[in-house]
This record gives sequence, structure tokens and C-alpha cells, in this order.
Amino acid sequence: MGVWKWLLSLGDREPPVYLEVNRRFAVLNVDALKEKLRLEARAKARGEAEQPPSDSIELDEVEKEIVRIVEEGKARAVEQFWSDIKADNAALASIDIESEIGTIKRRGREAVANFTVEGGRGFGVLEELKRKFIQKKDDLRLFAESHGLTRSATHKSFSAKFLQIAIVVALGALEWYLNSTLLGENQAGGLIAGGQLAFLLMIANIVPAWLVGVYVWRRAIHRSPAMRLFAFSLITVWLAYVVGFNFFAGHIRDAIVASVAGGNPETLVIEYIKDHPFSLNDYKSYLLLILGIGASVIIALDAFFFDDPYYGYGAVSRARDDALEDFHVNKTEIQESLKTNLDNALAEMEAARKTAGQLVATHANALVRREATKHSFTHALDHLDSVGRDLISFYRSTNAAYRKTPAPQTFQKPYALERGDVADAGDPPTMTTARVQELVSEATQTIDQASTTLTDEFTKQAEKYARIEDII
Repeated sequence: MGVWKWLLSLGDREPPVYLEVNRRFAVLNVDALKEKLRLEARAKARGEAEQPPSDSIELDEVEKEIVRIVEEGKARAVEQFWSDIKADNAALASIDIESEIGTIKRRGREAVANFTVEGGRGFGVLEELKRKFIQKKDDLRLFAESHGLTRSATHKSFSAKFLQIAIVVALGALEWYLNSTLLGENQAGGLIAGGQLAFLLMIANIVPAWLVGVYVWRRAIHRSPAMRLFAFSLITVWLAYVVGFNFFAGHIRDAIVASVAGGNPETLVIEYIKDHPFSLNDYKSYLLLILGIGASVIIALDAFFFDDPYYGYGAVSRARDDALEDFHVNKTEIQESLKTNLDNALAEMEAARKTAGQLVATHANALVRREATKHSFTHALDHLDSVGRDLISFYRSTNAAYRKTPAPQTFQKPYALERGDVADAGDPPTMTTARVQELVSEATQTIDQASTTLTDEFTKQAEKYARIEDII
């Protein structure tokens, strides 16, 4: 067991503690060592025994014991120093300044490039939407010119269209309900049977009316005489159908009523149509007739006014308006996205600027830590040198006081710890603080330039987006 471990074991068993632990290196307690080594008693005993001899040319056993303690302390300090210095060098090596600075500069350049590309892409989208709008605008102009239309197309609001559809639904429901009541009075199935028949009659009545109102009636005011003639022909056919079909519905009711007294309803309907096609047997049948014709005509008119009266004009005008709305919606979204991208890019530049500034402090702190390790190690050696010198000096002076013969010449030579150049060895090449500051300054300039360019590019893009509506 070495002297150092022996001293540790003594310190564990008896106070006072001869060894204090500093932050990095051990600190020896001189008074405790004097006591543990029984230095005064041993110096007195050896002095009285004239030891070491006056002609001795080397340290005596007590001095050598002190030297061993100090040397073991030095060995521990050196071991601790190398452990700490390696950790400090590793921390310095982990700070890849040039790589970090390169990344920061690249982030600045990429932010500008990405923002410019996104702005250009958004402008390209708007250019395409503008082209589509101009095309739809030209289509509307050509349509109006070719059809001799000088007025603007009429558009119905959503609420107006909803109301018109509600009218169709209400009329259909009313016709079905009244037909169900009138047709179900004298049927075995009652309202259920009447309702089924009334539903079929309603569909056959209002569907053609809606189709005529949307697709035929509007062509009746077409610029082309042939188209107008064709439309009027179809309207005439439809009107004849409406009158004939609703008389047919009235005959069905008459046949159902007459069948109660006996007879086949189908046969009776055929007979009524042959004998008096345009007269009915009951006022309720006439009510059914009037209801059917009225609902059909109203629904056709409702469908006619559902859009611009001139066939196709409303659709072309809506296509133009939809293209314009699509343009404005996308423009708003793209401008908002551009502003968000600018804010994000500037925030990224600010973060990069802070990172660049932190590199200086991080590198400086790592250098300070390494220098602090060297400084602490030097102080530890100074301390060990002082302990050795104090202990040996105390031993020699006490020994000399009890001698009758002269002390050996070795007592005249002060103790000095051999230090070597450990604290100056093992430092890898390290970038100077000035160079780090220079690189960080370059990175900061790049970031500042990028921020300025981003703001200028945003202003430029905003101006482009403002000009894009010049011909809209």
C-alpha cells in the first residue's frame, strides 16, 4: 500500500482530516501531516541520535517519506489534470466553428432563394388564373356581341334561387296533396292509393314544365329566327301536352268515381276520352284540371327566371365571375402565405444570428475552461511544492536544534518539486478567439444581408401582385 493510501486510511480513522478536497485537485493539510507522520518527535529523536550523519549527501528516510507523499500527490494531480484537459479539448473539438458558420451562411442564402422561388411560384399561379379570367371575359364579350346583347347578364343570389326551388317543391307538394285527396275519395285504397297515383301524375306534370322553362322557353327570345321558331313549336307542343295530360287526369278521377256504381275504371277512362275529351263530369275534376295546368305553367315560368332569360348568357357570365373570384381568393391566400413565409424566414434569420453570437461565447468559455484547468493544475503543483518544502524545512530545523554535530550539507538545499512541462503539453491546434469573432462577423453580415434581401423581395413581390390586376 502506497504512502498516499496509508495517509487516506489514517484520515478515515482519526480526525483531524489531513486531506481536504478542492474542486479539482487534492489539498494537503500540513498540520495534519505533521501529526500523522509524528514529524516533530521523529525529528527530535533523530537529531539526538545525530541522524542523518553530518557527512550524509542524500535525504534521510523521513525526508524521503515526505517526498514520496508529495510525489504521490503530484501523480494524482497529473492524472486528474490529463482527465480534465482531455475533456476540455474534447469540448473544444466538438465546437466545429467553420461548419457551424457555413451552416448559418447557407441558411441565409437558402432562405432568400426559397422565398424568391415561392413568391415566383405564387405569381405564376396568379398569372394563370388571370389568363383564365381574361379568356372567360373575352368569351362573355364575344357571346354578347354575337347575340346582340348590350345589357349585363342577370344573376340570382343564392337566397333567390333557394326561394325559387322552394316554390317548385311547394307547388309539387300542394299538387300531390290535393290530387291525393281528390283521387283517393272513391278508391278502395283510400288516400294511400290516391297518393301513389297522384305522385305519378305530379311527376309527369312538373318535370316537363321545368325542362321547358330551362331549356326551351329561353330559346324563344334567341337572336336566331330558326331557334325562336323551334322553341315556339316545342312550347306549343308542351302546352298541348299540359292541357291534354291534365284533362286525362280529370277523366281518371271521373272514372274512379263512376266505378263505384259499377264498371271498370280503365274502360271508363277510354270511353270518356272518346265521347267528351275536353269536358269532365264533376267540378272536383275541373279543380284537378286547373290545379295541374296552373302548377305546370308557374313551374315553367319559375324555371325560366331561374337564370338569365337569354339561354347561355347566364352560364357564360357566371364563368367569368367565378374566374374573377377564384383569382381574388387565390391572390389573398398567396399574399397571406407570402407574408407568413417572410415572417418565418426573418425569425429563422434572427435565430441564426443568435446562434452565431453564441458561438463566440461557447468557444471562449471552452478556452477559459481549458486555461482554468491548467491554472488549477499549476496551483496544485505550487501547493504540493509548498507542502513538501514546509514539512522538510520543519523536520530539518527541529532535527538541527537537537543535534550536537553539524547538520549535513543537504539540509542547506531547499526542497523543490520537479514539475516538468505537463501543463504545456497535449494542446491540439485551436482556433483563436479573434478568428472565431471574424468568422461570426462574416456570418452575421450574411444573415443581415439575407434579412434585407428578404424584405426587399417581399416589397417587390407585393408590387407585382398589385400590378397583376391592372387589366382586370
